[in-house]
Amino acid sequence: MAASAEDCYSGGLDRDGWRRHKAELNGKYRRIRVEVRDLRIKLISSERAIMHFDQEYGSGRHYDYGRKTLQIVKRDERWRIKNETRVPLKGRKPS
Repeated sequence: MAASAEDCYSGGLDRDGWRRHKAELNGKYRRIRVEVRDLRIKLISSERAIMHFDQEYGSGRHYDYGRKTLQIVKRDERWRIKNETRVPLKGRKPS
């Protein structure tokens, strides 16, 4: 959560809701594997950027593959995630 802006939101959750969701996942799955492919970053201004990438996510009981978009903002000289969205992608099998 250190990479998240104080006013971040994702999937209808604010920062506290997102923190609880991530803590639940971390407690539920013993091992989580994340791979990022095809990272693209577009600088909007000196304090805003958009990142796009394909993400493969796997744990003991769950697998998905999707395209993520992160809106990031620069706060206190550090880049922070303001918003995150994901669109499922088809055609990949767990590796």
